[in-house]
Amino acid sequence: MHNWRSEIMLLGKSKTSSFIYIAAAYAAAFFAARAVIEASPESWSLLARGLAADISATVVIYLFSIRSGNSSVYDAYWSVAPPILITYWIMGSGLKVLENGYFSVFFAAMLFWSGRLTINWALNWKGLQDEDWRYVGFRRRFPRSYWLVSFAAIHLFPTGMVFMVCIPAYAVIIDGLQSGAAAMLYTLTGLLIMLLGSVLESAADAQLHRFRKDQNHIPGVITTGLWKYSRHPNYLGEVLFWFGVTVFSLASGPGRLVFLFFPAVMLGLFLFYSIPAIEKKILRNRPDYRIIQETVSPLFLLPRREPAEKEELFRRLKQ
Repeated sequence: MHNWRSEIMLLGKSKTSSFIYIAAAYAAAFFAARAVIEASPESWSLLARGLAADISATVVIYLFSIRSGNSSVYDAYWSVAPPILITYWIMGSGLKVLENGYFSVFFAAMLFWSGRLTINWALNWKGLQDEDWRYVGFRRRFPRSYWLVSFAAIHLFPTGMVFMVCIPAYAVIIDGLQSGAAAMLYTLTGLLIMLLGSVLESAADAQLHRFRKDQNHIPGVITTGLWKYSRHPNYLGEVLFWFGVTVFSLASGPGRLVFLFFPAVMLGLFLFYSIPAIEKKILRNRPDYRIIQETVSPLFLLPRREPAEKEELFRRLKQ
């Protein structure tokens, strides 16, 4: 019997061949999305076509995940999809980005965010033999229905999140930027927040990479640089970037404050799922991490707090 899973595992032992597999998966997803757009009814809006294309691309990535036996095939989608989606909306709307300085900066900030995040993923990705620890946890919890869980929670849900936070960008692309002092304030503030978020996330990732390299694979928790004032400054940068996109979109017209709900959902996801999940994992290996939890802000950059009971904290640190 032909064992294709064994072939995939052999493929995954080489990082180069793993990248080839990922490139094939994303190329297939792109062409599937394009086919869906071309086949969609003319009565559909660019938003509806973008959503249909986004879902179809996700399904293709999901099939490649099944084929490889590794849901981490999807991991790069978060940073790859938004600029492609926004480029499609720009082209479909007839907007000439280079003729508008503010849109040029907006699009450049989007490309910088995407490129940096994708490069960071590529540098830290070990290949198809490695799978995100959260997905491994899902496998243990749902051994019989894992691939259904993978489709819903690992593929489709993040795609929905990505599309949702891109909706404000769609609105400003279609409706354009209004004139006036208020619109100008939203435009400049949004661009500033986007750039601040990207720079913050870049600095946090660079500090973490340098820390891991200096540790030489010895387990540890970074508490220097930005990480001295936030337990997850990289997540803060991500949230700020998408709040910046939304604030920028407020310049397209009144009544758009409802769009702030989209990045707020992302903020809630980080605060109530991502951060608790990763810190639960850290605590299993480093119980003394509770000291950091009690003294360092979980997300926002804030001064370190004085521990309520110093003697107890020192005692636990020595254990």
